[in-house]
Amino acid sequence: MAADPGDLPLLLQNFRSVHAGTATSNQSAAAAPRIALIEADGERYLSRLRPPSQWEQYSGVINDVRLGLENSSNGAVASGRLTSTFRVLCTLALATAAPGAQWFGDTAKQDQLIAALRWVVENYYSAQGNPYTGTGDTYGDWWDWEIGSPNEITRTLAHLYDRILLVDPGLVDLCVTMMDSHLLYVPRFHSGANRADISLNYLVQGALTADAPRVSEGLAAFLTVTQVVDPVAPVDGITDGFYPDGSFLQHVDVPYTGAYGKNLLTRLTQLVAVTAGTSLIGVSGLPSAAHGWVQNSFAPVTYEGHLLELVKGRIAARTNVGYEDAHILVEAFTQLAASLPTAQGEALRAYIKHIAQTSDETIEVATFVSPLAIAAFDALMTDAALVPEDPFFESGHKPFNSMERSVHGRPGYRFAIARSSSRIAKYETLSGANPRPWFQGEGAYYLYLSGQDQTQAYGGEYLHVVHPTKLAGVTAQVGEERAQSGNSPWATNDHSAGADVDGYGTASQQLGHEFNLTYLNPEGVKSWYMFDEEIVVLGADLSEPAGRDLITSVDTRISPAGSSPVFNWVDGDGFPGTGGTTGSVLQYARWSEPVAGGAVGYVFLNASPVSIESGAVSVTGPDLTRVVSNVSFLHAGDQPTSLAYAIVPNADEPDLEGYQDGRLVILANDASVQGVTHTGLGVTMLNFFSSSNAGVFESDGPASAVFARRSDGTIGVGISEPTFVGSSLTLRLSEPGIQLVSAEPGVTVSISGNVTEITLDTDGAAGRVFRLELLDLAHSLTSVEAGLSSAIELGSISASAVPRLRAALQVARTSWEAGRGRPMYLALLRFSRFVDEPRSATAGGEVHLRPLRELATRVVAAVKQTGQIR
Repeated sequence: MAADPGDLPLLLQNFRSVHAGTATSNQSAAAAPRIALIEADGERYLSRLRPPSQWEQYSGVINDVRLGLENSSNGAVASGRLTSTFRVLCTLALATAAPGAQWFGDTAKQDQLIAALRWVVENYYSAQGNPYTGTGDTYGDWWDWEIGSPNEITRTLAHLYDRILLVDPGLVDLCVTMMDSHLLYVPRFHSGANRADISLNYLVQGALTADAPRVSEGLAAFLTVTQVVDPVAPVDGITDGFYPDGSFLQHVDVPYTGAYGKNLLTRLTQLVAVTAGTSLIGVSGLPSAAHGWVQNSFAPVTYEGHLLELVKGRIAARTNVGYEDAHILVEAFTQLAASLPTAQGEALRAYIKHIAQTSDETIEVATFVSPLAIAAFDALMTDAALVPEDPFFESGHKPFNSMERSVHGRPGYRFAIARSSSRIAKYETLSGANPRPWFQGEGAYYLYLSGQDQTQAYGGEYLHVVHPTKLAGVTAQVGEERAQSGNSPWATNDHSAGADVDGYGTASQQLGHEFNLTYLNPEGVKSWYMFDEEIVVLGADLSEPAGRDLITSVDTRISPAGSSPVFNWVDGDGFPGTGGTTGSVLQYARWSEPVAGGAVGYVFLNASPVSIESGAVSVTGPDLTRVVSNVSFLHAGDQPTSLAYAIVPNADEPDLEGYQDGRLVILANDASVQGVTHTGLGVTMLNFFSSSNAGVFESDGPASAVFARRSDGTIGVGISEPTFVGSSLTLRLSEPGIQLVSAEPGVTVSISGNVTEITLDTDGAAGRVFRLELLDLAHSLTSVEAGLSSAIELGSISASAVPRLRAALQVARTSWEAGRGRPMYLALLRFSRFVDEPRSATAGGEVHLRPLRELATRVVAAVKQTGQIR
């Protein structure tokens, strides 16, 4: 991995091109907005640059930015001003280094900046020690000394490098020496995105100082953060980074895909660009790894150009950044696409175009870091042959069990749940960010509707105007207010995970207290069941240790100030109503927003009294006004309560009336097991909190399970062990005629009589979803028989083919009932071959016959896999 000294000039040239562009890239019309912004920023900051004669007197080189601890209210402000000063100098340096900009090559301005950089480094950045360890005379935030300021210094040195060599050749070594003096770069001290920042700086500094070993060291350090984290035995105990299931953690236990994960991807794409054309070893596999991150980590949490709030840690409470964050990803995706194999690159380009066209906010290329990315983005957006699509997660379910998030998507909506446990923090707050986070990890969920401005529906705005106890999905003490007890506390509960199969998913959580027990939370269990058109939520044994009254919010939605959202509902006796209500038993309710658009239905599956309210809420710091609509249950904390309801995105009233048909069947809802069957889909989902049973299902311990019956008689199964501590788990299905088709490693299936026993080796599984496929032979035969009858009724099968097709199925049915596997298989095989013959179809009947042919093929393949042919 040792760097070739001959590569160093190219590394530096590439780094400068990434940030400043090239003569070719910057001449394009697409890059004009970026060049204009570079020039405008330069003009704005140049007016703030003090003359050298005033630097010492005013303790700084920038107007209104006085440096030093003695000139600031606290250390964090002082260190932040240092980073801000270097950022201004870097912005000005970029204005002189970007080809095509009006100041390009202006040596007078460059000399002024070189002098200012030296003065600030010598007089303020030269403080010794590191605030992270509390040593020396540094102050404030360690990030400013190790990442913030070095980011800007390194880029400034690169932009001014040629001029520095002529007028102040010792400046580079001085700056690098000072940066090193603040750096805790021992192996693995920093991790995740922070290590990526430091390592890329370190590598580029090696190119600046002609230090090939330093380049190699920086690259080696960077590569450690691209490795997938082993959730059972993380290397050096570092838990920050990407996980096998697509989760991303930073700060040990905080879900952070949308902030630090985004930053890490950005740095990786920059590293790939910086090392392009060099002989450095270890970089070639990075684009493929990053493509996996896009597909498994970022796509599920990016919806119509908006990056979801529940994977941003404390950053979630920042306002008006949801689209901005996703647009930063778009730049990284654009750079990445150029480094991928053709098929992957084209799929990613189509996804980028999809994000751009579905985003409620226009992607402003002027905000891109790299002019090179602007050219590539413009090329794909103007490529008429490139069809925008989401090949990764337009519809599906993603259980991020390693960070206790679940994301569910269908055309028209995206639904996401935030949970917590003894492994994952309930929330994060730090330095005043995210000031009221207390219940954000208590099953808070977010329902994003298609076509909306998501900053008006969620975003940091939502977390500021909605009272913490009324976040959608949360059960909390009525009106609870808390002082802060920790930056990112764990919970006392172990149980929190989910499972999925065929795009359907469930999640469950045992509600727990903060680990330090400063505050006691409500107790009980909750489960979420995510189907196609609805999300079913069950709560059981909900109570409060001190008996205080509780509120469970079915949903809380915000609308722009001045909006007049509408509620329509039908009570338990079938009488309609509108507007708010308190403590009413309802069949269903519907919220709609006439101006912004969107509607959500709520079907109440037990007789718990419902309250509905809506009104304007104003807050300060930030100053916001929104209309807040809340649907909730109010219940006594001294009496264990069970709740059951369904959320129906984009529902109209006839949709909600239709739920009286009983399609949603609650199998169980108590402290030991919760389960739901959707009879229309043939999907059953269960969450066991202890050894228990529900109908034909039984588990010997905590489990999350999904059983999805398909039209061909196969049953897709997904199961996880939600406490992460069990070494094995056994589920039983008591139903006749079940056979095993296939199972992943770690799954053992035994069948005795009518009982199918599924045993998982969960030792070290860390929430992994185990999948297998079963076959219900009776259902398979019935499906094929029904398919044949339908095809005959449609006139798709020729009269001469009907008798032999019926005869083959009759033999299959008789053989199955007699327990004769091989004759049954051979009869089904004959049927499949007969129906595939061209002469079996009538003129024009091919189209209608195709589904039957496909069904027969799937059934034959599944029966063969079960081993029933012997």
